[in-house]
Formats: sequence, structure tokens, C-alpha cells
Amino acid sequence: MQARLSDSRPTPLLVSYYNRTYLLATTVLVVAYTLLVLFHGPLLAQTVLGLFAFFVAPGYALCAILFGRGTTISPAAFFAVVIGLSVVLNVMFGVVFLAFGVGIPARILGAVDSTIVVFGFMVYELWRPDSVSSPAPPVPSDGPRARAHGLREILVPAGYSSGQRAVAYALVVATIVVFSYIAYISTLHPSDTTDVELGVFGPGGNSNSLPQSAGVGQVVAVNLTLGNNASLLNVDLVVQAYLNSTGPPTTFTMIPWVGTLALGPGVESEDPLQLPADATVSLTVPFELRQAGAYIVVISLELPSGTSLRTVHFPITVV
Repeated sequence: MQARLSDSRPTPLLVSYYNRTYLLATTVLVVAYTLLVLFHGPLLAQTVLGLFAFFVAPGYALCAILFGRGTTISPAAFFAVVIGLSVVLNVMFGVVFLAFGVGIPARILGAVDSTIVVFGFMVYELWRPDSVSSPAPPVPSDGPRARAHGLREILVPAGYSSGQRAVAYALVVATIVVFSYIAYISTLHPSDTTDVELGVFGPGGNSNSLPQSAGVGQVVAVNLTLGNNASLLNVDLVVQAYLNSTGPPTTFTMIPWVGTLALGPGVESEDPLQLPADATVSLTVPFELRQAGAYIVVISLELPSGTSLRTVHFPITVV
């Protein structure tokens, strides 16, 4: 009779990298990033939250669906899976956006990542044992039990030397820096203004036919051609008017952008636009000047930060 050999290896414990606080904080940070991008918040805050939103949050939320009840993988492997899933998802969405000719809009990527995070949070909450009305089946005493994993155990995993951890963190930082630079140069419009064209024409279809004179209150119009050879671009179309004898004022009086702009000395109006990638947009801007004088009308394209991309000046005399 042969003795039956028993496996003396201990059953690996399930490890939970999730709790409600972590997922709720992740959701709040990603939604905050999306709002900052949408409303042109501080660039530093967008950068910091953007790194988290693009390289951590979506992968962490998807892993909540995959490993919400616990897993036996090590903290280092879990962290790699989170970063890998986040990068793959955002690169995949970026390729899709580029295929449709809309560039890589940060606000849409942020909204997509926010949706993924909220979805992951909801699924995790629905799958929580305490959210099920019927009692859960008892777990055998010798089976693996899920245990909570603190943030320190995730960031400083056991079983690795300090040198190994330093190399791993350096690789993670290098990966984030490289992909951040790629995202930066893909979404930021270059300072070289040859990528954006601004044409201002009169009724005859050329710059020579721009209106040179008008009566007080007479409505005149100019035609604009906006050409964008870069990625999707958010710009402000700015129209200004000032008296030629006094020169441009230090500050302009802002008026709302309406059908016909009621301009005057030191008056401006701006309209936020979204220029598709590799596209040309044509607009007509009607305006009137309500005070006699020799004016300079300035039409320009500016980034939301105030950086001027293209500017066209032309004189008009109002009698």
C-alpha cells in the first residue's frame, strides 16, 4: 500500500487592491481633469491630473472589474497591468480619433476615461458581497480568503530589493515621460504659424476688395478662410477695432459675439472655434461701426492661452 503524498505548498491568499475610497478618489480625480480641460483650467493642474487620468485611472478601473474580489498576482505585476491597460486603451482611442480626422482631443479622451472609471466603480459596487441581498455561500476554511492590500504594500512591494524597486520605478517614470511627450506634441499646436492660415477677403474674393469705407451704422462684411494643417485645434476668433489716430488701446471693451458686431473705438469681440484637423473652414463676419473716424480693424486667431497664431489688419474710414 503506497502512502498518498500531500501537497505541502500553502494555498496562495487572494489579495484585494480595491476599496470604495480608492475607486471614489480615482473617479473624482478623472472627472476633475475632464472639467479642467473643458473649461481651460490651470495648465499645471491639467498636466498633473492628466498623467493620472491617462496612465493609471482607466486601467485601475478595468482591473476592478477583473480582480475586484481579489487576485493572487503580486503588487508589481498588478501595477504593470494597470499601466499597460491604461496605455493600450488611450492609444487605441487616439488611433481611432486620428482615423476620423479629429486629432487627439484631450477633453474627449478625458471624458472617455471618466466613463470607464465610473463604469468600473459601478460594476465593483454591484459585485460587492454586501450589495447582494441573498447571503453569500460560505467559503471553505482551507480556501483562499481575500485580504485588503494597503497603499504602502502596493507602492513598496515585498520580496524585491531596493535596487530592483528603483529600476522598476525608473522604467515606469520613463514610460510616463515618453508617452506624455507624445501626447503633448500631438495635442499642442506648434508655435510655427504656418500650420494655420487666416485669409480675410471682401465680396470680390480677394484682399483687394476689403471694404475701405462705410457710413456710420452701415453693415459691411468680410469673408474668412481658416485653414488648419495641424491636429484638432481650439482657437478664439477675435475681431477688434480702434481709431488709427490713437493706436490700439491697452485694453479693449469686450462685447458679445452676435450676428452683426457693433464695433467702435477700442472694442473687440471673440468667438471660440474648433478647427478640425487638415480642414478649411469658411466664415462670414458682418459688422458695423457706430462712430465716424479712420479705423483699423484687426482679425486674429488666438489660442485660449492668448497666444496669437495669425493676424490680419485692414483700414476702413467711416463717415
